[in-house]
Amino acid sequence: MRQLESHAQDAATSLGLSLSPHMSDPATMNAMVDAIFDRGYYQEIAIDSVDGKQLIKRINPVQIKGVPDWFIAIIPLETPHADALIVDGWI
Repeated sequence: MRQLESHAQDAATSLGLSLSPHMSDPATMNAMVDAIFDRGYYQEIAIDSVDGKQLIKRINPVQIKGVPDWFIAIIPLETPHADALIVDGWI
């Protein structure tokens, strides 16, 4: 579980640093989030403004090939959560 937490935090930090100079360019921000989201096994990636407005959100439903939904529901696995602060113009 620690490895998953570390990986999630590394991805959040890296994405945050990459997005920092592009906060005024929604198309670039979306492309960067899509690149991370489409390549990784993330349940959710969300970018929120400091005032709580959701700027970007991607969600992957939990689906495991060959495993019925009822089985996934009865065995809950905690997924790690990671955050990173994005500072506009920091870099």
